[in-house]
Amino acid sequence: MATHASEETEEQEKERERVLKATYYDFANPASFGGIKKLSKTTKVPYEKTKQFLSSQDPYYFHKGVRHKFLRRATLSYGINELWQCDLVDLKHLGKHNNGFRYLLTVIDVFSKYARVSALKMTTAEAVKNAFENLFQQAKPKNIQTDKGSEFYNSQVKSLFQRHSINHYSAEGDHKASVVERFNRTLKNKMFRVFTYRNSYKYVDILHLLVKSYNDTEHRSIGMAPSQVTQEVEPHIFKKLYGFLEKNSKVILNKGDLVRISKANKTFRRGYLPGWSDEVFRVTKVYFSHPTTFELQDLKSEAIKG
Repeated sequence: MATHASEETEEQEKERERVLKATYYDFANPASFGGIKKLSKTTKVPYEKTKQFLSSQDPYYFHKGVRHKFLRRATLSYGINELWQCDLVDLKHLGKHNNGFRYLLTVIDVFSKYARVSALKMTTAEAVKNAFENLFQQAKPKNIQTDKGSEFYNSQVKSLFQRHSINHYSAEGDHKASVVERFNRTLKNKMFRVFTYRNSYKYVDILHLLVKSYNDTEHRSIGMAPSQVTQEVEPHIFKKLYGFLEKNSKVILNKGDLVRISKANKTFRRGYLPGWSDEVFRVTKVYFSHPTTFELQDLKSEAIKG
């Protein structure tokens, strides 16, 4: 009997590993090339067993990220396709492995977290305009936020946005497009795990599957997969994303207060400490966002960007 039980356990272990491998290495599966929790939930394999499996898989082990959490001001969006954040990812070093495609135009709907990606060979005005035109056949936003690069700020892209009545703008500060930047990290992490698995830098043939995998994966901030977000659940999603705005912490600075800016992370406070700016600034406006943010002027009444 003991021998029979041992054989059953061995069979169960083999089946468990088969299920884990089949799921993790399926490019289109929401749990593919991701983390422990996601794979465990999808396969129904206990967390510790899943962790043990992934620790032996090179694509996971060699590309496990380190997460740093900081409180940032929320990027507000009031519904699906109300605001897209867009970026260009430079993958020139992989062009020879991908039929000459050297860039990715990444687009994310800030509200639903739904992502769209176009592979580009060049980032000329015409190439970027054509990529946007193709995207607008699927969906069209009211607003688009990008960095200030000439790939986005040129007459061809401007004309396209105007024709579709899309408001285009850029923001200041170190985290001006944090939602799309976070998506870029997620996508590249998946890609490099795939590279390790396939022993190849080719991605152009499975890019659409990796994006589908992302869109079909439950997103922590909205509690569902981006592909599942509809207009019917917009009120629920808005509350999940921005409900904390109703519980903002006490504001300790007021209009007219004098402050110094941190050299390290651009936060600020009264008084003087090493690592803080010598120059003093005046608070001119308080925004009751989360976290609370402020407009500053120097003592010559010139606005400070950031």
